Amino acid sequence: MKIRLALFGCVACVLASSAGSLSGTAKAPSPALQSGPSIAVVRVIEILQGGAKGHMQELMAERSQARAELEQLAKEIEAEEGDLKASKPGSNDYLKQLERVADLKGRYQGRKEFLEQKIALSQQTWTQKTYAEVLRITREVAAEKGFGLVLAADQIDLPPSENLVSVIATQKVLYAGGCPDLTEEVMARLNAGTR
Repeated sequence: MKIRLALFGCVACVLASSAGSLSGTAKAPSPALQSGPSIAVVRVIEILQGGAKGHMQELMAERSQARAELEQLAKEIEAEEGDLKASKPGSNDYLKQLERVADLKGRYQGRKEFLEQKIALSQQTWTQKTYAEVLRITREVAAEKGFGLVLAADQIDLPPSENLVSVIATQKVLYAGGCPDLTEEVMARLNAGTR
C-alpha cells in the first residue's frame, strides 16, 4: 500500500511539472534554485565589528572628552578640599567650604553617571541603526540573487558557563556548508552607504 501511494505521488509530481511546462505558464525557477540551495548566510557580528572601527574612533574621542571633563572636576574638588583643610573646623567659612566640596562631589558623581550612560546609549543607538541597515541590505542582496532564506551564521566563541545557555539559545545555524555567504557583499554595500 505504501509503495503504491509513493508511486502515485511521484506520477502526480511528474504530470504536474510536465503540464506546467506544456502550457507555457510555468515560472522559471530563480537562479539560486537552479544552481544550488536557495539558502544563503551572512556573518552579522563580523559586519557589525567591521563597521564599528570608525564608530569606535568617535566613541574613544567622546570618552576622552568625558575623562578630561571629569579630571577637571576632580582638580576643582581637590583644590576646594585643600581650602577646607585650611579653614577652622566649626567656623562659618568651614561650613561654607564643606558645602562647596559636597556640591562639587555630587556634581562629579552625577556628571560621571550621565557621561557613562550617554556613551552606552550612543553605542546602543549605533548598533541598532547599523543592524537595521544590515537587515535592509541583506534583503536587497537576497532578492537580487534569488535566495528565499538568509541565515545569520556567526562563529561565536563559547563564553564562561553562565553565558553558555544564552549562546546556545541564540545560535541557530550550526552548519552552513555549501550555502553561499553574502557577508562581503552586504559589508561592501553598508560601507558604501555610510561614506
